[in-house]
Amino acid sequence: MAVQQDFGANNAVTIDYVGAFYRKGIEYRDYYVTPENPDFQFVEFEANGLRTAYNAGQAIFQHRVSNGLFAYAGYTWSHALTQNQINLFSPYEKGNSGSDLRNNFNAFVTWDIPNHMSSSLADAILSHWGTDVRFMARGAFPVVLYGQSVSDPTAGGQNESPGLDFVSGKPLYLYSNKIPGGKQLNPAAFTPAPIGQDGTVPLNHFRGFGLNQWNLAIRRDFPVYENLHLQFRAETFNLFNHPAFGYIDSTLSDANFGQAENTLAGALTTGNTGGVFQSGGPRNLQFALKILF
Repeated sequence: MAVQQDFGANNAVTIDYVGAFYRKGIEYRDYYVTPENPDFQFVEFEANGLRTAYNAGQAIFQHRVSNGLFAYAGYTWSHALTQNQINLFSPYEKGNSGSDLRNNFNAFVTWDIPNHMSSSLADAILSHWGTDVRFMARGAFPVVLYGQSVSDPTAGGQNESPGLDFVSGKPLYLYSNKIPGGKQLNPAAFTPAPIGQDGTVPLNHFRGFGLNQWNLAIRRDFPVYENLHLQFRAETFNLFNHPAFGYIDSTLSDANFGQAENTLAGALTTGNTGGVFQSGGPRNLQFALKILF
């Protein structure tokens, strides 16, 4: 559902609500059945019962193209809920989805700089320039905290990663300028839950690090023939070289539990995709020449 209001000839504000609800999704449970029937070790059951809900409010501002200028700003607040399970031997519990991103803001401006040159030389040098600026800021994604993987004798020696319990009286975070991002989860505030239990720490309750980043491009068009022209672009990503830390170490037994171990770009890098092509990497400069027709 959306409501839009125009302001003047070129401005518009839109307020959106987006909602989705999913039920009777597939749930999975494993059972160790060898004591009852030695012909089987594990039996996996599937049932319809999983529920997921998503609700979001969006606010969008647009300045439609006028005098070569286009601007956009959009903010989304959302909450994604689902039923989580730490492993196939533990029960489901309602909580934040792994993709629950509460706050997300994007803004960009593209401007074809006006030119009214009085001479052909000035026109050749100063005309057909433009710039594109983008700013993005978002909150952090949830992480699931685990205990060290252990053997479960009630499940035929199957290795499981139990959830965590809170330790009362301990601060949840430690702060120091020597820690990536300035803070980490306090290992002393948690202890492994019994095998087969999610623990008192809700799944997807804690979060990693958010992101904010400026990108800038400067471009120049070179007309060739009618609708054919060349475009030169100089682009920089993460203009201010602002550090963006990645997901935190979520295993309690690790020496770096609760700390960011790499940048966000490094955490997102998969396959042959380099970190420089991901948000949250170091400042990166790129030059391009395009043929537009």
